[in-house]
Amino acid sequence: MAKTYLCENSACSLGAIGVSGRFSGGITKEQVNLLTGKPVESLESGKDFGAGVCPNCGQKGKEE
Repeated sequence: MAKTYLCENSACSLGAIGVSGRFSGGITKEQVNLLTGKPVESLESGKDFGAGVCPNCGQKGKEE
């Protein structure tokens, strides 16, 4: 069974007002580049992308 994470960013569109969004997996470095404009070469796995990083807003989520 895949791990799930909570995105606690209140501005993220993944959840609803007062409800954290849930996701599994995480955002890729290419998606972070498209979302933020940060160069792919400067991104760190586990910090900027990868498992546990919200695919909608790019912030680190909390493991459920």
